[in-house]
Amino acid sequence: MSVNLKNLDVALLLDFSGTMSTTDAGSGGAMSRLQAMQESTKAFAQELEKFDADGITIAKFAGKVRMYDGVKATKVDDIFKENRAMGGTATDEALRVVSEKLLSKRKDGRQMLIGIMTDGTPDNPIGLAQTIVTLSKKVKDRKELGILFIQVGKDADAAAYLAKLNGELTGAGASHDLVACCRLDDLEDLTSEEIVEMAFTE
Repeated sequence: MSVNLKNLDVALLLDFSGTMSTTDAGSGGAMSRLQAMQESTKAFAQELEKFDADGITIAKFAGKVRMYDGVKATKVDDIFKENRAMGGTATDEALRVVSEKLLSKRKDGRQMLIGIMTDGTPDNPIGLAQTIVTLSKKVKDRKELGILFIQVGKDADAAAYLAKLNGELTGAGASHDLVACCRLDDLEDLTSEEIVEMAFTE
């Protein structure tokens, strides 16, 4: 499926939970998960600016959620300076808040991409699954919304949980399979177009 990046609303959800300070990311595992996420977020925002000069929506989450609108690449470093890795992983709340915002301002025909960079299983795994199931019933098909989970680091339990989100939610009542999953390291050689395409097709 072809995705027109000029017709796309993008939100990135960034995990700032305590475990994001773990050093097992980047080339040779020499970077903290937070540092690797910062580099990737900045690069992705820079690429998307070519198609949307207004910037993207970023939601920082740990135990609580904080929103940033109209974020361009030059603002990404400031967000990481303002926040540090601490607290829990309220992924379900972050997804609920951001999806409601995107849906409320969505214009006809525009696609929505929610990218979630996270390193572990959320505090409320059932709640996150339920949030996705509910969200799937608010769109007509997969072409309208793609949710891409990007695993930061090498936590095996997180990988197993994300795989379940990717493969089992239609059996749990989801109207569409909205979820795609990958590892942060897998994105290094992909263009922004290929990353977006993955969110709607994998």
